[in-house]
Amino acid sequence: MRILFATSAERTHFLGMVPIAWAARAAGHEVLVASHPKLRPDVVGAGLPFAAVGRDHLLTRRIGRIDALSAAAGHEFDWGVGDGGVLSWEYL
Repeated sequence: MRILFATSAERTHFLGMVPIAWAARAAGHEVLVASHPKLRPDVVGAGLPFAAVGRDHLLTRRIGRIDALSAAAGHEFDWGVGDGGVLSWEYL
């Protein structure tokens, strides 16, 4: 069977798939990981075949832009992080 693992180009999203992909390969299946080109070193480093799809996203740059625009407008864009504390159910 051929199995395609498609993921966003975030290392943390991909790493959760590695054990399943390797288990599939060990069971004799053909495995391919498809993602943005930025993820290639991580996929190849995990010993899995890689296919680049699309182009790299600029999410982290866009998040910084959103924060700057929010601050300039006098609004605080709340990502739910910052003080290191645990978020309460009431806050969520």
